[in-house]
Amino acid sequence: ERMVIHDALLKAVEGSSDPPVWRRHVDAALFPSVYGRGEGRLVAEWIAKNGSADQASATIACTAATERRLAELRREAVALLREGRAAGVDLDHDAAALVEGVAMLRMQYLRNSGERSVLEQELMDCLLRPLSDGQRAAVRRVLRADPR
Repeated sequence: ERMVIHDALLKAVEGSSDPPVWRRHVDAALFPSVYGRGEGRLVAEWIAKNGSADQASATIACTAATERRLAELRREAVALLREGRAAGVDLDHDAAALVEGVAMLRMQYLRNSGERSVLEQELMDCLLRPLSDGQRAAVRRVLRADPR
């Protein structure tokens, strides 16, 4: 029922905003386990402000290589979580595997989660690679201090 209410609100507001951007914000709020803290975006922003032109250029290449696939995986994960919620199960919870009829759904979600984790780590490795040790330390401090 809650998802129906959220979807109705989303549909009502979509006309006054950029629908894909608005949809991403709503999905990120409803499914934080899928979107995480956005550490890659934080690091890319830090590099754009504090890094060299070459480092900023490398950041663009890194994000371009992964953002499209990451967005696809996130949309798939949201669809799986919605399907799980419709069945009365939270696929993020280990006990979901014990509910009859949703084991395959849980397995699909875990596969998706694994792919997202690998892709997010590859993005982070790519972003940090051109940085100096001091810059990496500064990025770690920024990530620790971010309240998200």
